[in-house]
Amino acid sequence: MEYFGYIQAMVVCFLVTLVISPFVISFMKKEKEKKKNSDLGDKIRPLVESWIEDRGYCTPELNIKSVAAEIGTNQNYLSQYINNYLDTTFQVWLNTLRIEEAKQILKNGEKLSIEEVGAMVGIPQSYNFSKWFRTVTGTTPYKFRKYS
Repeated sequence: MEYFGYIQAMVVCFLVTLVISPFVISFMKKEKEKKKNSDLGDKIRPLVESWIEDRGYCTPELNIKSVAAEIGTNQNYLSQYINNYLDTTFQVWLNTLRIEEAKQILKNGEKLSIEEVGAMVGIPQSYNFSKWFRTVTGTTPYKFRKYS
């Protein structure tokens, strides 16, 4: 009878191992990925911050490859940084920076047309500028200017 109890215990241990192992392995992989991403963030963050301070986002027709080249990294690292650290996509991040700049221009009361403001921040097509402005702020550039 003791032998049967030993076999039962072994089967239970084996089944528990089968159930728990994937979770342990998944956890370990996530922790390793966090460490890798942390190192990446420490390297990329100052490059991105400097590029933002220089208002590099105001250049029209940017893509992730050109921005990565400007800051001195590759597009995979930059994409990983934006996705994992900023929790957004490249296009949303870029256009949010541009719209925040446009909001400052519109608040300052400069008598520029909406098209001119869009061109100044890197979105020269007025339709795209208005669309992104509405997406980021919830209002149109015209209404924003009027009520700011």
